[in-house]
Amino acid sequence: MNKKGFVFVESVTVLIIVALALTMSLSSYDLLASKSKQRKYYDTPSDKYLLWTVNEMGNKTGVSYQSNLVASKDNCDTTYMNDVISDCKQLFSDTNMIYFIIINDIEKALTNNQSENYYATKVYDNGTIEYLKTLKKYQDDDTTPINYAIGVFYRKGKYYYASIML
Repeated sequence: MNKKGFVFVESVTVLIIVALALTMSLSSYDLLASKSKQRKYYDTPSDKYLLWTVNEMGNKTGVSYQSNLVASKDNCDTTYMNDVISDCKQLFSDTNMIYFIIINDIEKALTNNQSENYYATKVYDNGTIEYLKTLKKYQDDDTTPINYAIGVFYRKGKYYYASIML
């Protein structure tokens, strides 16, 4: 009886199984590596606390952040953020904050709706859009949008993102 063909098929089968297992483990490793990089640049506690403090200052002065807002060092004097913080340009400089953003509906902010003349890429940069995609869009009832305060920071050549639910 000749078993050379059986040994060949068995060897090929074992090689295929080993290749599939190796591919699965490499893809899992890649996913874990990308998630750990995400944790490094997203939602650091100090950034979240700064956002909470700026939000609380708005609540205590009677100017709560209710409508959508994109404030930066260049335009903070013309937004209602100037009513909350007397020298908002200094806040942006001291904290390396690039943007302070209030969004009332993430889903709507990410859509490119031509009828409303609203394009996410005109308002937010690509890194901010990618960060917005990671945020939870609706409350537990899946109909009520979640309001967020979002900060974009630039330190040592890297962008950092943080958000708090309002």
